[in-house]
Amino acid sequence: MSGWIPKIHRPIIDKLLKWGIIHLLILKIISDEGETWKNQIEKLLYERYGLSVGSGSLQSRMFLQQKLGYIEKVREEWGIMGSKKRKIYRVTPKGLDLLKSSIEFLEYVLRRLREPPLKRNIK
Repeated sequence: MSGWIPKIHRPIIDKLLKWGIIHLLILKIISDEGETWKNQIEKLLYERYGLSVGSGSLQSRMFLQQKLGYIEKVREEWGIMGSKKRKIYRVTPKGLDLLKSSIEFLEYVLRRLREPPLKRNIK
């Protein structure tokens, strides 16, 4: 399988398979918003992509992204009317690089999927 994948994309496909698309969507939302918090990401995942992701699942994915250096906590601020603090995140340069490379890889795959099938001479 990996023979047709350009060398530059091999690490990206590994990340896509391991992380799943949801991690890329989280990075995309945070990147688009500049800075945002978990509940806002949860809301935008549904509004933009029709995905319902549980709060605990989203939190664990964001924790992993933070641990790996793809997002960082910028600050904490109080929610509306003194509700509990919310953590505000942004995408790091490392996260932006992963997002850009992943988008390029997905575009490459889509181009390949749209190509007509190869004709093979089978004897």
